[in-house]
Amino acid sequence: MQFVARYYNNIIEIFILNSYLTHNQSNMLQDGVTKISKKIPVLSLILGEMNVARDKKRLEQLGRNLRRLREAKGLSMDQVAARCDVTKGNLSLIENGKKDFTMTTFLEIAKGLGLHPSELIDSSLEI
Repeated sequence: MQFVARYYNNIIEIFILNSYLTHNQSNMLQDGVTKISKKIPVLSLILGEMNVARDKKRLEQLGRNLRRLREAKGLSMDQVAARCDVTKGNLSLIENGKKDFTMTTFLEIAKGLGLHPSELIDSSLEI
């Protein structure tokens, strides 16, 4: 089952890299798959959502840190969104720990905050 999840994520990344999908389209696709997987529980297992509680905790911790960094720089979500290819809505979901995201989105957020990606990870993040 994990093979299917990796395959799905690799397909999305290939589409992004080859400009078949924008980051926003990728996020919309992932949101759609998440909604479907909630209605069909076995699909969520196939798509690799077997560690939902662990992942939820990590996303919430990372989101809190992203919000802290943004606020420390005196930036609004609108300002960060204007500097990168991530919508204000997606930034809000990410900061609230309600949205998983790709590495490319992580890099875009770093760009929007004017920080090196390594600065976005709080050393107290539980792995």
